[in-house]
Formats: sequence, structure tokens, C-alpha cells
Amino acid sequence: MKLKLRQYKSRFYNKVVPCYYKISKNINKLKIDKKICDKEVIVSLTTIPSRIDKIWITIESIMNQSKKPNRIMLWLGEEKFKDIELPKQLLEQQNRGLEIRYGEDLICHTKYFHTMKENRESIVVTIDDDIIYPRNLISKLIRVYKKNLECIVCFRAHEIKFDDEGAIKTYNEWNWGASGIVGPSHLLLQTGVSGVLYPPNCLDEDVFNKEKIKALCPRADDVWLKFMALKKGTPIVKVSEKSKLFTIIDETQEEALNKYNVISNGNDIQIQKVIKE
Repeated sequence: MKLKLRQYKSRFYNKVVPCYYKISKNINKLKIDKKICDKEVIVSLTTIPSRIDKIWITIESIMNQSKKPNRIMLWLGEEKFKDIELPKQLLEQQNRGLEIRYGEDLICHTKYFHTMKENRESIVVTIDDDIIYPRNLISKLIRVYKKNLECIVCFRAHEIKFDDEGAIKTYNEWNWGASGIVGPSHLLLQTGVSGVLYPPNCLDEDVFNKEKIKALCPRADDVWLKFMALKKGTPIVKVSEKSKLFTIIDETQEEALNKYNVISNGNDIQIQKVIKE
């Protein structure tokens, strides 16, 4: 029954929401002169060529927030997009506050890397490029952040589990969703798909070591960022006891890192490499 309800909701959102966004796009502008907390809030994301025609929907869901961020930064890999013409719908969003930037392609790490490096004193909220986010995403993240200023805040997390000998169990054996656990906790691993708020200076400086990223954890930004939080001593806190997974945009899953990281155990390979390092 729950699966059918989720499927119905997904079909509804994918048909109705983009139409609403097209109608209301001239209203949904960033209020760049208004601070929603004590620091600048930047939403940061990246995408791949196969999703470039759909990403405007994700961005519009952020422009449609009840509490708007100060900036939205979309980073495109220079090599991947050098010969690709950007769709009109995406280019038009620049007139309403979207910043489109080109930088070194670090696969999934492009999502946060350049924004965090350039804006050390800002709050950075990372999002994925294939999700329709609810209107209260930013407001809820900020509300929990204000009560947990030294924590990374997320809507969805997994609880890391250990075997009897104290070794980390395989990723698929963890407590997915960490139901009933809010934190703050060092045993929670934030998952970027549902949006994550990173306060300034919450990660170890090694987070910007491109050589290590490429060698150890090239396709698992959540894992890398979790270990950088551990090195800094920053715990994770969830918005609520139940993890949230929001609506996926249709026709965006042909190329998904989830297939490598979860189904093919890519996360476990990368986790062990980072632990060894």
C-alpha cells in the first residue's frame, strides 16, 4: 500500500509540479538581500549532460522555497560541458538568481568542492540534481542548525554498524535511514540525496585534497564528507527521527552513482580505502 502511494505521489509531482513552476517562475526569485540566519546560505549542486534538460526542475524547487537561500550555485564540469549548449529554461533562471559556473570536474564532488573552497564562512547546503525538493527544505535545515550550531544537518542518514570485532560492517548491513535516531551522533552518515547543511569550517581541511579524493573516494562524496567530518570532530544531526526521501524526477536514473556505490558495493571499496589512509 505504501509503495503504491509513493508511486502515485511521484507520478503526480512529476506531472503537476513542473507545470506549476512554469506558470509561477516570474514570482520565484531569490531574495539575495535578505538573510535567513546569521550567515550567508548557499545551495550548491552539479549535474551531468544526460540530466541537463531536467535540472531546471530541481533548481526551481529551491527558488520556490518558503525560506530562500541567498545564492544557488550550479557547477558544471569544464570537460563534460565544453561542447554542450545549455537549455533555454536553465539559462533563464540566471535572471532570477541562479549562478552557473564551470570548474574542474570532480564527478560527484563537484557538487560541493568549488563552492566550499570559495566561500569558507558561508553555510553550504548541498542537493542532488534529480530531486523535487519540498518548499520547507531550507527552513527546516536552518531551524535545526540554529539549535545545533556545531553539527552537520540532514534529512536522511544511515547509522554505521560494526561487527563483534569492532570492524565496520558492509554498507548494505548498516541501519538504513537510522529510524528513531536524531543525534547529534558520529555514527550517522548523511546522505546528500535529501539535502545536507554544512556549517562553515565543519570539515577537515583535507576535504580539498583533490589527489586523495581521486585516489580514495572518487564516486562517493557522502563517504568522503563523512570522514572529513569525523577528522574535524563534527557530528551529524537529522531533522527528524524518520529519514526523508523526496520525489525523484522522471527519466533521470539512466546514469546513477547508486548503481555502482550500493548495488556493486562501490561504497565499501571506497570506505576501506579511506580508513586505510
